Parts: sequence; C-alpha cells; structure tokens
Amino acid sequence: MPVTRRRAAVAAVAQEEGRDAAIYISSDSDAGSDPEDSESEEEEDTSDEDFIDVSDSEADDGESSDEEGEEDSESEAEAEAEQLGADRSEVACNKIAGLLSSGRSLEGLKLAEYKVYLKKNGLSQTGGMDTCVDRIVLHWRFKDADPRRIYPRSSFCINCKGDVCRGDAVLFKQKVYEKSGKRHAKCIGNRIVAGKVIKESYGKQKQQHTFTIQVFWSKGPGKLPPLHLLLVKGRNLYRMMTFRQPWANEAERLKILEEKHNRGDDARRVRALNRPNSAGNSNFTHVSALI
Repeated sequence: MPVTRRRAAVAAVAQEEGRDAAIYISSDSDAGSDPEDSESEEEEDTSDEDFIDVSDSEADDGESSDEEGEEDSESEAEAEAEQLGADRSEVACNKIAGLLSSGRSLEGLKLAEYKVYLKKNGLSQTGGMDTCVDRIVLHWRFKDADPRRIYPRSSFCINCKGDVCRGDAVLFKQKVYEKSGKRHAKCIGNRIVAGKVIKESYGKQKQQHTFTIQVFWSKGPGKLPPLHLLLVKGRNLYRMMTFRQPWANEAERLKILEEKHNRGDDARRVRALNRPNSAGNSNFTHVSALI
C-alpha cells in the first residue's frame, strides 16, 4: 500500500504517543473475545477525530420516522415553554422544586413545564418526558452530592465492549485532542467518562452508529460538566474500555439490545447497497436496469 502524506502524518503522531498509549490503555479493555470488531465493521473511518462534543443542537445524521415524530413533539413542547410568561415559568419551576424537596413524584406535569425548569438551570432540553424527568432528578441530586459517589467507578462491573444499548449506564475511556475537529490534532491525554446512553441511532447518510451520552462525571483532560451531552461514534465508544452497570431487569435490556441489532443489520444492508464499487450494488443496479 503506498504511503500517503496523511498516513505518514498519522504514523508520526502514533509514534510520538506510543509510550502514553501503552500506559493509559487498560488490560481490561482487551478482556474477552473483542466483540467491538463487529461494531467497527459497521462504520467507515471517515474522520481522524475520535470524539465530538455536542450541545442541544444534536448534530446527528438523521433518525427513523418514529424518532422524527418524537422530535416534533419535543419541538412543540419547547415552543410552548417559550410562550409561557415569566410568572407562569416561575410557578412551574417552584412547583418542581417543591415536589423534589418533599421527595414526591414529578408525574402529572406537562413536558413544557419540565423544559422550563431545565432551561432556567442551564440544562439541555432535548429528549422526551422520561428523559427530561430523569435529567431534573439527577440535577437535584447532584446539587448536594458528588456524582462520583452516586455512580462510583466500582458499580460499572460488566464488560460491555461492543454491546451497549439505550438505557445503559456506562463507563468508558476516550482520547482528548488539543483542537476539536482538526485533522491530525495532538492528543493531550485520555478521559474517563461515566454517563447514561439516552439515545443511539444510525445516520441516514452514512449509516454510522452514534451514541448520545448524558454525562454523570468525568476524569482527565477536558473535564465535562455533569449532565453534559456527549455524542460518541460507536467504534470509538468501544475503542479502549467499556463497562456498564447491571440493570434491575436484564431481560428488558435484552429486548432493547435485540431491537438495536436488527436496526444494525438493516443499516449494513442499506450501506452495502449504497456503495458504488461493491459487487452487490453493481448487481442490484444491473438487475434494476434490466427490469
């Protein structure tokens, strides 16, 4: 294979960071049969950047029609929250704070009221009813307690490398670069992140698997604030180490995992058909032309 300038640059960076990588990469990440290989095959390496931080803009390639419907309802709730007057917004926030301080449930309120509380406290307003309620409760708990004590590292005891689904509370390690979004940017270290997978999807354009992580806590360079939303490509989530907490109902998790695998199979088929140089796509085009 000819050595291009890009490969030469990547090789130089890898050589420079070789010693650090040997120190940071835990042997735990290599335990088992390396199941992330199947995930990495699902995605094309189209970027030299491993990880991308996202805000409320949710920079995603696209979702399924059902998820688009959910996003429409979320947008309507956000619009309704914007239309609430200052007095009504204050009433909604005080109502939620009162329920939380008394230990009562937040059920029965409107999504717009949840979003008003989130906006007032500088938190992301993305997600449906359950996601917003969960975020509010976590924000309240994190005000008086260290997230690392609520979600200690020792509680992430199941190696789930290559096998993460929506709803998982995960602990993983990722590289942090000096300049986000720049090719061949210098790696300044590794960051450990604990958080919950609130969304995972395959983009419409490239069918690449991405996970949206709601951060509990992080350690290392580029420390992230609690409840920050982090968008991570699947191949990078599994690159170093990935552990999760056990579910109260593991059977329910298996159903969600099976649904994810089915969507993954569909995404691979679509991507194979969209590859212009693949034999399968050429045959498909040829048969279509004959018909």
